[in-house]
Amino acid sequence: MIAATLAAPGQIELKEVPKPEIAENTTALVRITRAGICGSDLYLYDGRMEIEPDFPLGHEYVGIVEEVGPDVRLIEVGDRVAGSFSVSCGRCGPCQRGLHQRCLMLRFFGFGFAFGDLPGAQSQSIAVPEADLTLRKIPDAITDDSAVMLGNNIATAVDVLHRGRFEPGHTVAVMGAGPTGLLTAQAALALGASNVVVSDSVAHRLRSAESIGATAVDITVDDPADAVLELSGFQGADLVVEATSTLQATADAVALARKGGVIAVITVHTDGEVTIPLGEMWLKDLDLIMHQVNVQARLDEVVSLVASGRMRPELVITHRLALEHTAEGYRLAASHEAGKVVLAP
Repeated sequence: MIAATLAAPGQIELKEVPKPEIAENTTALVRITRAGICGSDLYLYDGRMEIEPDFPLGHEYVGIVEEVGPDVRLIEVGDRVAGSFSVSCGRCGPCQRGLHQRCLMLRFFGFGFAFGDLPGAQSQSIAVPEADLTLRKIPDAITDDSAVMLGNNIATAVDVLHRGRFEPGHTVAVMGAGPTGLLTAQAALALGASNVVVSDSVAHRLRSAESIGATAVDITVDDPADAVLELSGFQGADLVVEATSTLQATADAVALARKGGVIAVITVHTDGEVTIPLGEMWLKDLDLIMHQVNVQARLDEVVSLVASGRMRPELVITHRLALEHTAEGYRLAASHEAGKVVLAP
């Protein structure tokens, strides 16, 4: 079986790897029809995180079920499925309370031994443990291109709105117009936001933000706080979503938030420090959320949102490539020349 692996930082290689097998009774084998390149994959690509050589990458996927273990009940051979980028056990205390992102046995696809040793989806096939909890059947109304984002980008977008106490009529500021930032803006508009301001410095990303109905602000020219204040009646944003992966953005978010507002950080941070204006946060009575997405709790909701047409995730895709061109996909994503890159094995 062919899979994309990382030989060294910046060096993607296609390798022959063992075909997955059913090692746990709750596992389903899925033939991949689409896989995504995510911003968090770039932490491996850039060398900010380490992974074993020849380990299959990727954690965004949709495909066809080819085999199921004896304890799988809800998923059948032949089903078209999408799934969570993470696997939770469903049995520990946090899982029993519905907090799957806090599972005591949480595992991630495509991040190597340290994160659960689950080979990734930028390959021809994967083994999905806890299949009944991790996977969802996908209706015909959802294309593979859209379905590949359900278990990570879209789930993150919707989940952060819930955790950020979003209500219809709110003003939302999204810092960063990568795929997840754009989908957060799209979800907010679909769920009734009165105003959504998206800030970035990359021209094609800003055009994408405008195309979905958001107010786009080029941070190299304008201060997004000005747009947020004007659109909110000089109150500030009810929810500020940091989707840039830069440390400074969390501190900068404070100026965008209204009194009693919420700042939610949805991007991966592995290290580093930043000075946050705690005095201003206190005066504004702000909540700061370091948000890890509860995918399993949101999958049914995001499937419904996309199937109904209220969200159109395919709009954030800029490049569709065959698996053999994965290296080019990573290069494009890392250089910000691409938005969402989708691979077809």
